[in-house]
Amino acid sequence: PYDYDDAYNTLNSLSDQTHQVYTGVCLIYVNGRAKSSSSFYEKTDVTFYPVSHDEIIQYLATNEPFDKAGSYGIQGKGGLFVKGIVGLPLARVYHELDDLIS
Repeated sequence: PYDYDDAYNTLNSLSDQTHQVYTGVCLIYVNGRAKSSSSFYEKTDVTFYPVSHDEIIQYLATNEPFDKAGSYGIQGKGGLFVKGIVGLPLARVYHELDDLIS
């Protein structure tokens, strides 16, 4: 977010809504002189619980949202607003790595 108001407005607009989070991954495998790579992304729908004005103000007071895309972080206190968890798609990473080294 640009500033406090931007963070507040973003969180307020996400309240009780579903939005998309994209996770981009680039894997590079080097074996001697041989190199191979794979890149992909996964889209996840994220639904927020309804978040009150006071909850947003309290969250902003933690300073947590000011370096986060979307003004929240699931790994921290912002995770309390989220009905689901978004993260690195581990199964996809495993299969992509397996394909790279095979």
